Amino acid sequence: MAVVNLSTIVGQSEGSPRGQPGALVIAKKGKLDWSSKAIIIRNAPGTIWHPYPRQAAMRYLFGSVGQWTKGYKGTTSLPMSGHKIPAGTRVPKPTAIIQVNLKGQVNSYIPESAFPKFKGKTVHHAHDLGQLAAELESKGYKVPSIAKETVEAVAKKYNII
Repeated sequence: MAVVNLSTIVGQSEGSPRGQPGALVIAKKGKLDWSSKAIIIRNAPGTIWHPYPRQAAMRYLFGSVGQWTKGYKGTTSLPMSGHKIPAGTRVPKPTAIIQVNLKGQVNSYIPESAFPKFKGKTVHHAHDLGQLAAELESKGYKVPSIAKETVEAVAKKYNII
């Protein structure tokens, strides 16, 4: 997947009003079984650059769990059904570890009382874990956390590692 700014191709122009000027997302199907299109081109949503606090917290939590999967190699069967992927599909182990740790558990880490529904416009950029944490802390939110031991324990429970 790539984000292409039209201004780099055709000069400075006005593009997507929701994101950076002229930003498009171009994605090749690759080996994605659940995609029927060879290539996908669409406007990048503005929340890529300006996430709402709840989105920033979820991305931070996803990144936190993802960093604990570093070093796990090979594939395994997906223990639960995903959005368009049935249970039992062979996926990389980090994918399965992330799924068993976050699927149905998000509200326990990011309660709606602590991260209310979006109201207004977010104006700060956030791209990596450090920036997402700073974004949340600057607005007075408590950064969600998950320990590596918890991630590994849940993965072992589902026989992924």
